[in-house]
Amino acid sequence: SRVARIGSLGARVDAALLAMGLAEFADRRWSTLSSGERQRAWVAFALASDADSLLLDEPLAHQDPRERLRLADAFAAEAGQGRLVVITAHDPDWVLGHCTHAIVIAVDGSAAHGPVERILQPQILAAAYAVPWRRVVVDGRHALVAGR
Repeated sequence: SRVARIGSLGARVDAALLAMGLAEFADRRWSTLSSGERQRAWVAFALASDADSLLLDEPLAHQDPRERLRLADAFAAEAGQGRLVVITAHDPDWVLGHCTHAIVIAVDGSAAHGPVERILQPQILAAAYAVPWRRVVVDGRHALVAGR
């Protein structure tokens, strides 16, 4: 029924705002939110939908490390429930740590795609970002570092 759908949507919105750390901001005006809060509000909007797939453009933009981890947890939870989560990101190290697959588009338009461990390699990233990259191990975790 329409009433049940509206109630269900309200519950999904509340859960999405909570997942994005925005529950206490639900009654605030959009103009009072920071850039990062606005970005997470857009993500919450997508999470609240009942779509089978999410396509999110730069959800990491304007996010501090704590919020980036919150996003990683939310995306993992959605994927664990069978939702396809696709994001665009310009932080290969974050993608390496939190995603299963990647598509990297080089400056010349060519693309590499597959599991992150295979795709996020220094030579592929150098072709995409026009800067050298190296893989390092920090506390037993592989990390990607740009620059010389």
